[in-house]
Amino acid sequence: MCRGFPRLLGLYLSENELGGEIPSNLSECLQLQELSLSYNKFSGSIPGEIGRIRTLQILYLASNDLSGAIPCELGNLDNLKDLSMGSNFLNGSIPARSIPASVVNLQKLKGLSLTQTIISGSIPGSHCELQNLNALVLSQNLITAAIAGCIGNITALRYLCINANRLTSSIPASIWLQKDLLVLSLSSNVLSGSLPQEIGNLKSLGKMLSLEQLDLSHNNLSGNIPKSLEALKYLTYLDISFNDLHGEVPSCGPFRNCSSKSFMSNEGLCGDPVYGSVYGGTLNNGRDVAVKVFNLQQQNAFKSFDVECEVLRSLRHRDLCKVISTCSNPDFKALVLEYMSNGSLGQWLYSDDYVLDILQRINIMTDLVYAFEYLHYGYSTPIVHCDLKLSNVLLDEDLVAHLSDFGIDKLLGEGESNAYTTTLGTLGYIAPDSKLLGPKEHNTMKLRCLSSVMELALNCSMESASERVNMKEVVTTLKNIKFQLLS
Repeated sequence: MCRGFPRLLGLYLSENELGGEIPSNLSECLQLQELSLSYNKFSGSIPGEIGRIRTLQILYLASNDLSGAIPCELGNLDNLKDLSMGSNFLNGSIPARSIPASVVNLQKLKGLSLTQTIISGSIPGSHCELQNLNALVLSQNLITAAIAGCIGNITALRYLCINANRLTSSIPASIWLQKDLLVLSLSSNVLSGSLPQEIGNLKSLGKMLSLEQLDLSHNNLSGNIPKSLEALKYLTYLDISFNDLHGEVPSCGPFRNCSSKSFMSNEGLCGDPVYGSVYGGTLNNGRDVAVKVFNLQQQNAFKSFDVECEVLRSLRHRDLCKVISTCSNPDFKALVLEYMSNGSLGQWLYSDDYVLDILQRINIMTDLVYAFEYLHYGYSTPIVHCDLKLSNVLLDEDLVAHLSDFGIDKLLGEGESNAYTTTLGTLGYIAPDSKLLGPKEHNTMKLRCLSSVMELALNCSMESASERVNMKEVVTTLKNIKFQLLS
């Protein structure tokens, strides 16, 4: 294949609808450094002959229809720095689909991604010898047993994602000593034990102060939420819902911007960084609901409840979270809200367990804009939300977006509350374009639509209010973008 190009250094054929088997004569490209075949329809097994290309530094085979075992010959690629084989059908017998020990030979490897490859077994301890490894992504597989404690000894590690597997036992203490770790995602496993109280503690060895995303949801973790987590000033995403945690929820640092949804289904927890906690419940007729219980120890909680009831009882719109009922007495106040089965928009954007294509994202944007148009122009008195962030956008079973948790401080009056004003500067999350579009969706029309969305976002973010587009114009623009996308 490379006889006519003996000095070929890079071969980039991603996203071309190519099929058939990967040619074994690629091994003739003896000077090849980068090989990218992702997002195609290649089938069959990964040819072991690729292991002969000793100059190879980058190998991307993700999102194809490849099957069979990961060839041990890949362990010969001692110059390999980035290996991505996720979203394939690498299968066979249980031993054959375990993580190959030969990977340990790739001492220069910086990124290893095997998402959705149906690999099973345990993570070999020999992987801890990959001291240059920057990202280890093994999400959505069948990996079992405990997390190897020596993973915490990979000092270069920045991204550790082993969510949606069958991991058991406790989280190794060595992981919490990773001072430069940015993302830790271990959600949807069977992990147990408690969280160490030293996380983020300035006196601890590791500190872990660089952490930006922490997702431990859907496990069997117990104990208290470490108050030392308040020291993680860069933490922008936290989800520890659906565990068995108890005690008080910390209220400082990153917890100021957390929604109650980050702590849901931990029945032993109490307290919340804002005015109340949200619990799931079921009415006598079988209807699932969310119950927002106000923390009456919080300053202005009584007035917040009264104002929120006054405002929400008059609002009627499909894209606003509806209040079903209220409960009020001197020592207990709560709102009964409709239950949103798909959780918050934040968990769909940040977690590898969820995927939104570009059309679904446009639909969610449209839902939100309709809600804002109603608040600004469809109600007798214009209402400003004041606290828009990902955790306040909830998705129902059809992925229709509903706006929740209004910024009540603007209704209470100046100086009466600071519980919400601190969130006004909360930064939104903009995913990379490849993740925004989803796999195999890069074409001219979709990129044009994406460009229009970005332009619209900039027009909505002008520093001067007079230069911003109003919500009626935004509705019209999004309708046109959606029409182009569907045409």
